[in-house]
Amino acid sequence: MNFDDLFLPRPEPPGTVVLPYTGDQASRYGNAALERECEAVARAPAGTRNHTLNRAAFNLSQLIASGHLTPDLVHSMLTNAAIAAGLGPGEIQATLASGHRAGSATPRAVAPLEPLAQVHVLRAPDPAPATNTDHPDEAQDEAHEEPAGDVEAWVHTALPLLDWYELWDAEDDEEWIVWPIIPARRLVALYSPPKVGKSLFMLELAAAIAAGRPVLGAPADRPRRVLYLDFENDPRGDIRPRLEAMGYEPEDLEGLAYLSFPSLAALDTERGGLELLAAATVYKAELVVIDTVSRAVAGEENENDTWLRFYRSTGVRLKAAGVACVRLDHSGKDARATRRLREIR
Repeated sequence: MNFDDLFLPRPEPPGTVVLPYTGDQASRYGNAALERECEAVARAPAGTRNHTLNRAAFNLSQLIASGHLTPDLVHSMLTNAAIAAGLGPGEIQATLASGHRAGSATPRAVAPLEPLAQVHVLRAPDPAPATNTDHPDEAQDEAHEEPAGDVEAWVHTALPLLDWYELWDAEDDEEWIVWPIIPARRLVALYSPPKVGKSLFMLELAAAIAAGRPVLGAPADRPRRVLYLDFENDPRGDIRPRLEAMGYEPEDLEGLAYLSFPSLAALDTERGGLELLAAATVYKAELVVIDTVSRAVAGEENENDTWLRFYRSTGVRLKAAGVACVRLDHSGKDARATRRLREIR
């Protein structure tokens, strides 16, 4: 299929939400799923657009395979939404093809929706000012109903189930970046009291991983791109002398993308998580190192809520994108409190 032939007229500038007109080309279930996926793609922030488009293509191709949508409709509407998001034609075609191949192999079985037409669920009302002047304190925000078919479509699209058969058929073993301490696609905390050499140790690991050199006596399978966020060390006074002492020259470090005192939003915020994901995507990182994470968050380092927000804003985004992360951490001023938090987590 030539995706250029499926392009619709160029939409409004990036950020405009493009909703599909489906007519009779889709079932009610397919139509609802297509509308939601197009909205998600068109609104995807920078750094997440390819991932969002690939996921949308996968989900909708499952519905193509089960007869709820037609290929031309899905490819046309996703292409239009991706252009609205700011992706280029070549990028769009490759991502759609990848998602379509994977989704087509696993058709999604959908229960008939007609019996659900009479079922409704309550949704929280939109806030509105009181209009009854005789009884100003009387609630004016009665809940209204929403068809359950739309809810079911959203659940299947946004919260797809893990396919047990696909999981059991996978023959690949756990992948390690550095065995046995840094697994691929996982989050790792390197924790110790301050000033004991965490940064020096992690720099040596990161440089070796990026250069494809042996790590801790074990041979490397290949070089891997590493994105290093350094909030601690001076490039000339600390980083260069250390790397020279390890035997590295600039040509050895092309795989080590190093950000010195980066101006990122706090990583326990939504904005910070999106910015780091964007950087990891642009620099094609397989591993992100945060040195030291307590300097990259806005919340109190001895508060468990800070690290819950960090995980929800940043950690889960990196895991979903298949990027491993090592965060260097220390006890701060209250070592006992921090140790208790580590035990909780």
